[in-house]
Amino acid sequence: MHLLRLKDDLQGKDQARQGQGHLGNNMKISAEIIVKEDSHNIEKLFAAEEKEFTNKRASYDIKREKDRLIFSINAEDSSALRAVLNSITKMLSVYEKAKGVVKNCEGEDE
Repeated sequence: MHLLRLKDDLQGKDQARQGQGHLGNNMKISAEIIVKEDSHNIEKLFAAEEKEFTNKRASYDIKREKDRLIFSINAEDSSALRAVLNSITKMLSVYEKAKGVVKNCEGEDE
């Protein structure tokens, strides 16, 4: 779960905003999170989650390759990217903690 790669397609374009003299930033950002453990269980965990956020600034897809789960994230800007990354990593943290609790309970039963 440690691998996070920002793709090379980070692009920024400065555009004038409606004649106000301000420069806008139309940045497209993508990232991948690759999960190498418990991919089947984590895939089930995310099955019910929304893959596109209501503001339409970010979305993600999940693809399974053999024993890996790949989250492909696309965002309009860095704030939207951070929101998606936070959402995914929070769910992964909850899964890890729950897995640890189950493991501890099983160890006590022996």
